[in-house]
Amino acid sequence: MGGWDIYCAICGGPLKPVSDDISRKQRTARFRRLHRNGGVEGDDVESQPEEDNEAQQNEDGDDGDDGSIMSEDEESLATSEEEVSYDPDVISPADVEWVESVHVLGCNPEAASTSKAFISGPCGPGGFDGTVEIAPGDDRFCYFVDDSEYPIFPFHWCCFELLSKALTGKTDPDLIDKDILYKVWLGLGSNDKCRLPTIDYGDPGPDGSQYWLAEAGKEFFVVDPMKTPHGLTDLIASTIEGSAFNDPPPHPDLAPRVQHDPFLKLPADLIDSIAFLLPTKDLFNLLNASWVAFSTLSNNTGFWMRCIRGHMPWFFEAHDFLDKSDKLNGKSRKMIYRWLDQVTYPRRHISGPFMSIANRRRVWHVCEQLAEKYLPMLRQKGPNEGLDAAEKLIRSQSISSKISCIYTQTSTNWGPNWEIVSSFWVKSWDTIFLEESTIETFWDSSGSLVGLGVSSAGSCRLLGIDDTNDGVVRQKDPVPKYDWITGIILHVSSSDIKGITVSSKCHGDVHIRETRHGHPQRAFLARGNDRYIVGVVGQVGPIEGRHIIQKFGVLHASRRSPDEQDIPPQNPLESCLWKEPYHQDLGTPIWEHPGLRLISNRVIDIETSNASQEALIWAKNEFDLRLLARITASITVGHGKMFTVKWETRDTYVVHGLKAESRTEYGNIYRSVGEPEAQYDVDLPMESRQHFEIDGQGGERITAISFATEMTQAIKLRTNKDREVLFGDSGAFNWRIIRPEEGETLVGLVIAFQGDGELDESTQTYKRKKILSVAGLGMRLETNEFSPVELDN
Repeated sequence: MGGWDIYCAICGGPLKPVSDDISRKQRTARFRRLHRNGGVEGDDVESQPEEDNEAQQNEDGDDGDDGSIMSEDEESLATSEEEVSYDPDVISPADVEWVESVHVLGCNPEAASTSKAFISGPCGPGGFDGTVEIAPGDDRFCYFVDDSEYPIFPFHWCCFELLSKALTGKTDPDLIDKDILYKVWLGLGSNDKCRLPTIDYGDPGPDGSQYWLAEAGKEFFVVDPMKTPHGLTDLIASTIEGSAFNDPPPHPDLAPRVQHDPFLKLPADLIDSIAFLLPTKDLFNLLNASWVAFSTLSNNTGFWMRCIRGHMPWFFEAHDFLDKSDKLNGKSRKMIYRWLDQVTYPRRHISGPFMSIANRRRVWHVCEQLAEKYLPMLRQKGPNEGLDAAEKLIRSQSISSKISCIYTQTSTNWGPNWEIVSSFWVKSWDTIFLEESTIETFWDSSGSLVGLGVSSAGSCRLLGIDDTNDGVVRQKDPVPKYDWITGIILHVSSSDIKGITVSSKCHGDVHIRETRHGHPQRAFLARGNDRYIVGVVGQVGPIEGRHIIQKFGVLHASRRSPDEQDIPPQNPLESCLWKEPYHQDLGTPIWEHPGLRLISNRVIDIETSNASQEALIWAKNEFDLRLLARITASITVGHGKMFTVKWETRDTYVVHGLKAESRTEYGNIYRSVGEPEAQYDVDLPMESRQHFEIDGQGGERITAISFATEMTQAIKLRTNKDREVLFGDSGAFNWRIIRPEEGETLVGLVIAFQGDGELDESTQTYKRKKILSVAGLGMRLETNEFSPVELDN
């Protein structure tokens, strides 16, 4: 199949240069004859008078570039080429430059604002592989992709201005609610990678094929729909001045001859209202069929002016002219309406000054379809007018944490019901310090969290669903009085939230449900000493009969003015899902350690991944570094086929566990990740233990970590003594390296494993863990923290 082109979500037109599609030759006489006769040639064409044929031949001129007459075969070939190009007499390269002005609407769940949708700056042209380059080196797939939760939607900037006009009445894109529009477009998408497949782009309209194909007669598709042709107003004025637009003389009264007309029973204002709702063709059919409707409406200036505005909301230039012109006395508004409708009707082979208006009319129809989805959602969301000044201020100053994945996302469970929503808990700072508040959690029959809120003064502000749903139970826990929430720890098992730890500034933690069951944990903290969690943000929706909190984050704010606030950046350690807090190794939970830094070479974004991260921490200070004596890897060697440059049978390696060993006068201390001590059946592939001795007491330090996780696996450790060990496959490729910053020391590494080492009952073999991602842990240490004498003692 090869690649594919992508098209504007609004007009359906191309997002790449099309100037090369404009023919460099004038149209041949045969082409003009063919399309003048509606695409029919030969015996089926009615004979014209001989003198007319001669005149037409003179008009068409010679066929050949050099004035020669083409043969029949040459004519046929030239015409076939003309059918897949644009007429240079209709458009020029300057007319089609606008199609290269590409922007996208996307979603960034890591945005600090409560709004997660964004509009990009100018992008590169749409790629041949269904992508758009929104920044140098950052290509994003459009519309729908199997491995992405957040596709982007590309558009021409002028088309977006037209959409803004349709949705808000103004051509100011800032007035559009981007989050709602993103949800609308997401809901209209499918597995179509080219455009929105459920949108009607007009007839004739772009066909949305795999590749954009220039078609003769469809030049108006690539004419800027927001362009006002030069001299358009003068053209309208001079045309209307003609006698054809004069008010007609009074019609004879045919009422006595009307035998049956249902409109006789209706008052004039009702006839007016009914007729206004009809499309143009049906409206004139009504006037032809009903004398009552004809006599009531034909000379009704107000009715036809309303029709021009209501039926042609896209014809801004005509509105302005008719509002300001002093040359309309004695002119039939009905004839003006009919003429404007005819000259702007989208059709093949339209040319001249009304091409851009015809394209605008076609695109406006798309905007109306989007408005049918967008406006009800906007009304449902509601404005902030009902909020008092204190709550508006808190909301405007709130910052969102990075939204982290809780539930595993797949292309089959993604849908338009998955939206990012916010729930603000705090109405005013009095809510925090003076009012009684309660944390309300809602749990389904499996014991998983499906709703989280805070109630104050009798009302609960909730993310998710409550106990009015079948099988959902409510639990209430008080927020400590004169204190407020500064942290939320989620305890997650198999993508479900099983427990919550709520931290406050002064009164410690509140433990809700399964917080001591060994579940992996993810922390969400209010950054800064004077900040509090004022709400939550997340992505919620139903999957297979269950309501799921798929993504989660917190909103935090401060009582201080923005100018006085010093907001530290979010620590990436907060965003990870940790197998355990590691407070025994560090003296504090890993996400709260003030000096620890995550060093990631992002093959996978471990901060937003829902894979559990395991930390192998071999030191928290210089003293611990001197105790480090050995790193041991557990490696499984198998045998199978693998494709590198060709298919080959070779050994495959899986590193499924690492262990750090420190030696003290009281005995050895072991820390491990994965399954370094796992014992497997003798029938399984060979398992090896590989040791790397480290002279910590002599000042040897690990200075770099390299890893390869594609197909086969390996990890390298390098020290400041220019020593190196390789755990795993020496033939591994696509290596990535992790180094600390200058002045930092590597004190550990972080690994996420796939698989959980359980027994496969069908084969009676154990499934081994496999490395999914690798990162490092760095810290700035005082090198003279402990002297050799203290260590020896």
